[in-house]
Amino acid sequence: MSSVGLLFGSFNPAHNGHLWLIKQAKRQTDWQSVYCVLTPQSPARQHDNALIDVRHRWNILNLLLKKTPFAKASDIECSLAAPQYTLNTLTLLKQQYPSTRFELLVGEDTLQDMPRWRTAERLSKWTIWVAARPQPNSHPTSQLPFAHLNTIRHLKTPPYPVSASDIRARLKKNQPIHELVPPNVLQYIQKHQLYQ
Repeated sequence: MSSVGLLFGSFNPAHNGHLWLIKQAKRQTDWQSVYCVLTPQSPARQHDNALIDVRHRWNILNLLLKKTPFAKASDIECSLAAPQYTLNTLTLLKQQYPSTRFELLVGEDTLQDMPRWRTAERLSKWTIWVAARPQPNSHPTSQLPFAHLNTIRHLKTPPYPVSASDIRARLKKNQPIHELVPPNVLQYIQKHQLYQ
């Protein structure tokens, strides 16, 4: 049975932190590949005005993963009716690829939000790999939701110090982001004048 990690996100924009995270996860798991699943509109962020068009986010995600052979961008949620729920996507993937074991990759912040998710308890039956996130109000691992479950695994990685919202804020202020995204992503953002 093959094993695949799934990183869901709006990727607004995809950046070096995402790349670093999937590389760390690949080293610490038995995954053959990682799918970065583009979510057009997160149910938790229905009124997010910072989201750029999904086509630009898709193009940026593919540019980011271009030199990472084990990683693949997935637009499966783009074909699903809104709102897109992670459990529905997991169920569909399992139907399409019954001989593949899918596992989730999330940040601590996502795990903390999970109890508010629709069907959160059913999601907790899947193996979930958790990565540390740089946040001022971080909780000890033992206090995270579902921490008692044996389906929760923790990556041994320090938090990556940059987020997509940091990058958007820098672009809005005309500050450089060349250390935070690959050159091809930077060129695409500049060419299409995104996040101005």
